[in-house]
Amino acid sequence: MVISFDYEAHVPEDDPVVLLCEEMERLDYSKLYAAYSKDGRKPVVSPKIMFMLIVFAYMNNIFSSREIEKACKYDIRFMYILNGESIPSHNSISRFRSERLQGGVMEDLFDQFVQRLKIKGEISAENIFIDGTKIEAYANRYTFVWRKSVEKNRDKLLLKIAALMDTVNAELNISIKENRSKLHMLNQLIKGLQKIKEQRQIEFVSGKGKRKTDIQKFSEKAAEYRSKLLEYKTHLDKMGSRNSYCKTDNDATFMRMKEDHMRNGQLKPAYNVQVGTDAGYVVGIDISQERSDMNTLIPFMKQLERRLVYRYNNVVADAGYDSEENLVYLHQNRQNAYIKPATYEKSKTRRYKNDIGLAANMDYSEFGDLYICHAGRVLYYEYEKKEQTKSGYMRRTSVYRCESCEGCPYKKKCIKTGNCKTPIEERTKTLYVSRTHSTLKQRSQNLIRSEKGKQLRMNRSIQSEGFFGVLKEDKHFRRFLLRSSVKVEIEMQLLGLSFNIMKYYNKIRSEKTQQHLYELKVA
Repeated sequence: MVISFDYEAHVPEDDPVVLLCEEMERLDYSKLYAAYSKDGRKPVVSPKIMFMLIVFAYMNNIFSSREIEKACKYDIRFMYILNGESIPSHNSISRFRSERLQGGVMEDLFDQFVQRLKIKGEISAENIFIDGTKIEAYANRYTFVWRKSVEKNRDKLLLKIAALMDTVNAELNISIKENRSKLHMLNQLIKGLQKIKEQRQIEFVSGKGKRKTDIQKFSEKAAEYRSKLLEYKTHLDKMGSRNSYCKTDNDATFMRMKEDHMRNGQLKPAYNVQVGTDAGYVVGIDISQERSDMNTLIPFMKQLERRLVYRYNNVVADAGYDSEENLVYLHQNRQNAYIKPATYEKSKTRRYKNDIGLAANMDYSEFGDLYICHAGRVLYYEYEKKEQTKSGYMRRTSVYRCESCEGCPYKKKCIKTGNCKTPIEERTKTLYVSRTHSTLKQRSQNLIRSEKGKQLRMNRSIQSEGFFGVLKEDKHFRRFLLRSSVKVEIEMQLLGLSFNIMKYYNKIRSEKTQQHLYELKVA
């Protein structure tokens, strides 16, 4: 039985679905339609309608393709979006989300709506608030591969291969050039053994009661070693620069999560999600395999420069992003870094202020470039230490050493034991100081202590952390539904777009449009 009625008569004008349809109609879907023109298949539902259905489903915390299909059958608001078109199957919805939105399609639609918010005056284009969180991947938690384990087993295998080469060479006089890789040497060995087998007309046997020849034993052992060596090489290639990866989602890295239900520090396959917000709206999303937020800031800022037509003057982030490399990058780009120093909270404590072994608590003299310790002794500049970071940045650290710590009454308080096995009595006080980092960190500290800095720091807590609060607590989104970093990024952009539309809808209803910052309240 078919009942026909007017959907618009039953959907209120102030419903979010009406705003969604109005805003999504104004976007350019040329990239999305181009994705369909490649295979020539005619879609059951218009790509634009399908996109609107999925975005509205994410707005209503519906993430399963089967649940979206069910909503299209029974929810009048989804029928309003369909506007008489056929109900898509869950397979069509799943394929659309994971395949059709690849190749920059989802990124383009997300950026278009951000640009529309900019035109409407909803986005300041002045301050960006950055924060990150780890979200669990849709992968098996126990199919892990660790770099140290692979390298350890590979090294053991290389010793076995070398022993096999020596044995074969001694018994069969098969010479293998050692200037080649182990894999190439194994291939040469297998070919040599195969040649001897054919010359001697040996038949390889298997089964109970049959004795294998030495040629067969060597051949099987060499084939086994080659297979294992290829397996280790595949593991390391998939791992890249990481220390681990998951077999069921190769892009996922094992990370320590905040949600640790077993309370044993278990690592889980996850992605590090970086989000930039402005005026409460999500303007940038990046998916990283880095376990620390510190190494994600520069790639995220470069992605924003590529995608947005404007550049943010003020970058606001927490202490997890404090590093010399990040501060230098923002300084060179003429961007103000409102980044809390990693030692900011600790520096307020009495213990920190009374620590006589810190360079910050010693007197520094530019004339002669030296430090004077609590005992009045001089620490002279010795040399410059250079370290290259993971991304290739060259960090320079000045090393200062005390003229003599012999007989110093403050020696035990000044020199920390740490992991050094040398007794304190035999050691001399050494300082490692980065002038560049210290200068930029002080500049950043002055910015966050200003009235504007306090307001921006408060807004960062409300806006960027507020998005993750909505995501995890309101939407209960704590694990991805798709696999691979490309699909995970699509999923996050769908979540970001749906969040932006609901944020815009709520601002219109509360008459708070074009308000970019929350005011700093003083008690």
